[in-house]
Amino acid sequence: MKVEAAGLSKEVVRLRKENNLLKDENFLLKEKLGSKRYRAIDAVVDFIYRSRRNKLARLEKDIKEVRSGGYKAKRSVKVGRVDIVNINFYDWDGKEVFKGGAERYVYDLACLLKDMGFKPRILQCSNKFFKKRFNGVEVVGVGGGSRSSTAENSTLFNDYCRDCEFLIASPLELACEIKDIPVIGINHGVNFDGIWNAFGNNYAGVHDERMSALKNVFSCVCVDTNFINWTRTLDYNLSLKEKYIPNYFDEEQFRVKRTRGRGDQVVFVYPRRIYEARGYDITIEAFRKILPKYGKKVRLNFVGQVDNEKASSDLEEFMREFPENVFHFEYKMEEMANAYKDADVVLIPTKYCEGTSLSCIEGMVSGAAVLATNVGGLPDLVIDGFNGLMIEPTADSLRDAVEQLIEDPRLRKRLASNGKKVAEEAFNKKNWERGWQDEIRRIRESAANGRVI
Repeated sequence: MKVEAAGLSKEVVRLRKENNLLKDENFLLKEKLGSKRYRAIDAVVDFIYRSRRNKLARLEKDIKEVRSGGYKAKRSVKVGRVDIVNINFYDWDGKEVFKGGAERYVYDLACLLKDMGFKPRILQCSNKFFKKRFNGVEVVGVGGGSRSSTAENSTLFNDYCRDCEFLIASPLELACEIKDIPVIGINHGVNFDGIWNAFGNNYAGVHDERMSALKNVFSCVCVDTNFINWTRTLDYNLSLKEKYIPNYFDEEQFRVKRTRGRGDQVVFVYPRRIYEARGYDITIEAFRKILPKYGKKVRLNFVGQVDNEKASSDLEEFMREFPENVFHFEYKMEEMANAYKDADVVLIPTKYCEGTSLSCIEGMVSGAAVLATNVGGLPDLVIDGFNGLMIEPTADSLRDAVEQLIEDPRLRKRLASNGKKVAEEAFNKKNWERGWQDEIRRIRESAANGRVI
């Protein structure tokens, strides 16, 4: 709205200048011409003046409506254009692609939209405007954005995406200021369950943007049931907009061929971005006690992007302590299957901010035993003792479970076998694609009938 008001204000200034010029010209003509010719010219000038004055009045009325929230600009829709808006895909300078689950998700969604005949764009906040192609998908840095205000980013995308047929907000909160554009939101998991939370610390209005977004969207695709159940505690009717479509593995990429051959060594893999929310710190704390006990019998592979300087320093120090046991690798999105080839156990030691982890599903389908914490949507994936072990998000709980898996190869084998079956049946990509195709068809049909704008 700020952009629309600013544009209208500039037009008002321009018209006022033109009207003043017309007044001056009219006065000069009247002085020079006292004839019928003047009256004819004067009639034309008056007509133009009245037209401009009426347009000026309409524009000033529009500005008032914009500022009061009552203005609804008409959209010029490009049929087939779908914008997927998010905060990061590349970094804000447009140089490096983020390699997290949310980035893989929106890329796969863009590919699905292309297969359905749409023209998708991935839009993100950025320090300056850029336009790139990532594996055939257009990615646009819109040249603005706020690192602290979701509402400002939502307003920015609202103005930038006026011509799209519909918009997908990843995460959901980016829909809080979207007006008159059909929207599907995505909740990738509860992201407000951090270790900073304490009773009494929450403030009034902490969830205003989230709830405003839910009111604005046609539907919200949720990767877990945790967020849906949370919404029900606040607004049951809004929870009815939410649809559970769990995360998935890609059958084409995850036809993993096991490459065992390390003798009796047990290989643990942490296939995640390396930062606090994903539990890299409790992993290091737990294995500092495990590795001296088991020596070369245990190997730990960290596979993922290092998030910050502290995490980088911690990991480098840990690898120096145990150079024969601890290693770090990075893979491109399409190469992640390589991370699991020799894994006996996949670690998902999340502390907070989790949905249904792609890494957890990929670990199961790769034939490894999964060890996960009871955070976010992970309980939707793992039944403790059947297709994985589920623990509290602490270093002590992680250490105990890791030692149990080291000591009991039959347990590892049973958990791995059951996990593979569960992943193949419940969390394959075809199920995910069918769920999204249904939502996309529903919003398109509803928009065509005028029910979502």
